[in-house]
Formats: sequence, C-alpha cells, structure tokens
Amino acid sequence: MLILLDYVSMSLLPLHNHGRCSKCLPPRSIVINNPRSSLRSLRLCASHAHSAGLCLGAHVTGSATHSKSVGVGLCWKPGLRGRVVCSATASELGGTHNDEHSSVSLPAIIAKDDDDVSVSGGNPNHRSIVRDPKDVIPVPPTSITDVDPTRLLGYGADLEENHPGYGDDAYTQRRADIGRAATEFAIRVRRAENEHESTIPHIQYTAEEDACWRDVLQTIKKKSQDLACPEYNAGLEDMLAALGPEATTRVPQLADVDKVLRSSPGQFRVRPVGGLLHPRSFLNALAFSTFHSTQYVRHPNEPFYTPEPDIIHELVGHLPLLMNETFADCVRHVGRASLLAPECDMWHLTKVYWYTVEFGVMHSKSVDRPLAYGAGVLSSIAELDNLAGALDNGVTFLPLNPYEPLPKISYNDGVQKFYVSVQSLRDMERKLHTFADFCENLYGQGVSLKTWRHLQSLKNPPGEVARRA
Repeated sequence: MLILLDYVSMSLLPLHNHGRCSKCLPPRSIVINNPRSSLRSLRLCASHAHSAGLCLGAHVTGSATHSKSVGVGLCWKPGLRGRVVCSATASELGGTHNDEHSSVSLPAIIAKDDDDVSVSGGNPNHRSIVRDPKDVIPVPPTSITDVDPTRLLGYGADLEENHPGYGDDAYTQRRADIGRAATEFAIRVRRAENEHESTIPHIQYTAEEDACWRDVLQTIKKKSQDLACPEYNAGLEDMLAALGPEATTRVPQLADVDKVLRSSPGQFRVRPVGGLLHPRSFLNALAFSTFHSTQYVRHPNEPFYTPEPDIIHELVGHLPLLMNETFADCVRHVGRASLLAPECDMWHLTKVYWYTVEFGVMHSKSVDRPLAYGAGVLSSIAELDNLAGALDNGVTFLPLNPYEPLPKISYNDGVQKFYVSVQSLRDMERKLHTFADFCENLYGQGVSLKTWRHLQSLKNPPGEVARRA
C-alpha cells in the first residue's frame, strides 16, 4: 500500500482508493480520498502531489505486522526549509499498520533554519538531506486570485538618492497615495467573488503629468517607425484609436486600457500595482493573462528617463504588443514556466522575461537592422538610440536560448550591453512554448532547471527525467 503525509494533521495515513491524476498525460495511477485525511479530495499522482507541496510515501514492503521497512518521503511542507528522506520501520515511526485507518506518528521536524533540516526519532543512520531548500517546488496558484499583488520589492514611495524625485515631498506623497489605492484595489479583488465588482482606481492626472505623457508619446512614435517591429507599431496605433482622441493628450486611465486589452486578440487584462512587484507574483500573473501595471508618472524633471516602471513605460512599452495574440502567448508561456518553479530558478526565469519581454529585439530576414519589441527598449529614447547605433556601440546580440544561463541583468549601468535576439514573434512563441512545457514537466518531477543543467554538464542526464523533458 501507499502512505500519504497529511501535512495538516502531521500524520502518516495509509490510502487505498486508486484513481487517475487528471494533470498527467498519460494519466498515472494515484491514491486518493482517505476519509481520515484532511486531503480527502486529493486527485494527484506522486509528482504533482510534490508540486502541490504534499507528499506521497513509498510502498510498504513485506507484512506490515512484522514491521518491515517503510520508505517515507517527506516532501515540502509550507513554512519549513528543506526536504528529508527517512527510511525506518513502522515500529521506529511509532506505530503499526494493523488497522488500515490507524495513523502513525511522524518523526518531529525540529530544525527550520535556512541551511538544514533534521528529524528526531527513527534510526539516525537512515536520515539524509536530499534536496537544497531552494530546490523546493512551491504550491502553485490555480487562478489569478491566488497571486499576491501586494508583495512589493520597492520603487513605491521610498526613493533612492539617485532617483529624479528624491527630496520632492509632494511627488513622493503623490506616489504613496497612488500606490496605496492600488494595494487597496488588490485587497478588494482578492476578497470579492466577482472581480468586476471592484473598479480600477481612477487617477486624476495633473497638467504636468499629461504634458510629460504627450512629450514621451510623440517622441517614441516617431522613433519607433524605423526601430520597432511592425507588430508594435500596429498595436500602438490600434490601442490609441480604441482609447479615443484624448489618449494622445492625456494619460489614459488604466480601467479604459484594461477594456481595450480584454477585447483585443491578445485577450490580456491589466491590474494596478503600487510598485515593483515580487518576480514570482509578477510572472505567475502572466500565466493567467494578467499584467500588473503601475499608475504613477515619472518625475517631470526627467521626462525621458525613469529608473523604475511607471505608467508611461507600461503604456508605450508593454501594453501595445499585448494586443497581439502571438506576443501575448509568448508572455503567457513565460508566466506558465514560473508557476511550479523552485526558488533557485526564479532569477533565471526573471532573466528570460528581461531579455525577451523587457529588452528583446528581433533580426528579421526582411529587414537589415535589429528591431525592438521589448518594452524597456521601446519606452526609452536612450535604448532606441543604443539599438540604432549597435554596431558602433559594441553591443552584443545573442540568440534566444532560455535553457542556458543568461547575462547579468544591468539595472543602473546605462543602456544594455547585451540584447537577446529572435527572428520573429512566431519564432519566439515556438521557443517559449517548448520551454514552458519543458519546465512544467521538469518541475512536475521535482527537478529544478539548475539541477538539470548541472547533471547535463556532468554528462549524466537524470535518466527518465531527461527523456521525459
């Protein structure tokens, strides 16, 4: 029989009802619906149970009444760091399996530090740490309401000394007010059964902010004709036309942009956020066709520069291409790859996003120069000029390979020194689709991309994992 770790009651439960895992293709045998378990509606195979933060144990060998070996796999339990495998007998674990409804006490997990986890009870010779804590597969969100949009890393109202708005108390307070409204909206949406019951905050932009928007929009529109991919130029024109004539003179309201995106071929939605969102929350949301956008405007002293994403960056950089179905699928694939990603892979997936959605370029066979499709290039005069003079600026172009390590992200070193290139949006969609499928399969088996690369480098692929991936 199989043993299930019920991490709510912290007891081992024998399960007997067999079924099929709906997440597996082809379906795999599973064990489900033990009446004593708090997980009685569980319908997952071992790998997907692991991905969900649960644990399926190994088979009991021999007669349970004779205390033969029990292999118990302790998978991730939320709130603890690490994973322990303990091989012990039923008696060592504190009970027997004579009664199919009896539960067996688990060895107590007594260490919770970042580097180690240990157990008490059982045979010390059978204990072993088998997984780096950062390799642990998280409990994935199942809908956008499971994604926390309040996990901000910075760029709210607390500005660094080198920020254009540092020391401007009125500007800082305005950012704080706008960010607070976004956070309150996020809380309302997560509590509401119907997200449409909550309205995206309406921001009354000032004349100075509207003037900043006009200047940037007009300049970007001129430069993008020669330096942006045609899908971007078409998306920008379609978005502005759908928003109405005022969109070129006043900062568009995010609620209006949301309606336009929802009805476009890309079928994305946009939600407000108070600052730079945690990478896991931001990327996870993309899998559910949701883009989190700031609503504040950059400081007017430097209208063509912002050290963080503001609504002008979102409007002229990200949102026009989300009107395009192929590009929207690319973004969804990056988000899908992040859903089951362990912590050790999150920075790599952030880089995949950075070098595609944020700073990606394409070398089309029909055009003899690189064209921008990444929002960080499209919304920056300096980046567009850097791309235009790439041959003279010593810029390096790399082909997109999401499986391999990517260059260090450059935040504060001026313009980009590396651009990752694709042949077309369709080319990128194929690559990212395959990559997302690969990640889902790999993570579903409890293996990180970091570990997979290491095993590949040792010329020792992880057997079945490598073949399935």
